[in-house]
Amino acid sequence: MKLKWAYGLLVSYSLMHLIFFFSTSSVLVDILKMEADPLVFTVFNLMGLFPLSFLLYALFYETIEKKEYPYFILSFMLGAFALTPYFIKRKEVPSVTKNRPTVFLLVIGVMSLLLIIYGVILGRVSEYSRAFMSDSFVHIMTFDFLFMICLSVYLMYPIKKHWYLAFIPVVGFYYLLSTKD
Repeated sequence: MKLKWAYGLLVSYSLMHLIFFFSTSSVLVDILKMEADPLVFTVFNLMGLFPLSFLLYALFYETIEKKEYPYFILSFMLGAFALTPYFIKRKEVPSVTKNRPTVFLLVIGVMSLLLIIYGVILGRVSEYSRAFMSDSFVHIMTFDFLFMICLSVYLMYPIKKHWYLAFIPVVGFYYLLSTKD
């Protein structure tokens, strides 16, 4: 129920922002040209790794039917906007753990950690803040990113002893997926 409310707030806020405060600059073009601030670039790339982590979570802990795959496929483009309805409507509580490709998960986790370090060390908060205020894409991407972090914690809380590690964007989630705890 809490997830429904949080999702409703995310969608409502995003729609209100797009209707009343839409603004654009060249941030998306800069990201694609790899000319964006490293912090913006990092968050954008982590937004691509989050859907992969949620797909792996569903494969390891749940039984996914073919009709549910579009949620995961669309989440690579739409983030939590496409993915959260799947987690809202699911009925089962995760219990079955299947064999996990631990090395694969740890490699992606380490690559994500390096990406975060790159963004934190070379990125400038002032540039990110400017992009956040002047570009609706970055603005909504940021809220989507924060929502996905919260969704990670929401999913790990009932099944992992060290669920709080899911607060570390992507890296903590991959680590938790790779452990048997």
